[in-house]
Amino acid sequence: MENADELELAQKTLGDVTNTHAQLSAEIAKLSGSSVEDYKEAKEAARAAKDAANRWIDNIFTLQSHLANKFEGHGDAVKALFKNAGVKDDLDNIP
Repeated sequence: MENADELELAQKTLGDVTNTHAQLSAEIAKLSGSSVEDYKEAKEAARAAKDAANRWIDNIFTLQSHLANKFEGHGDAVKALFKNAGVKDDLDNIP
């Protein structure tokens, strides 16, 4: 009976190891097509996207300030306008 239990445990362990091996092999195959140039391009694209997002955030702040100055005394209405449009109070540039 002990041998049967040991065999069952060994077969389960072998199955687990085989599954892990298959998953890691698939991950390696997925990454093997990548190169240093692909990484550099992705990194540059991420930097460009961050810069673009920060420009839009700066534009939102500029517009908000302009409207608050143009419609002096209605700062709360301007804030409410932007809040209703989905601009959160904690909006800030991406570091």
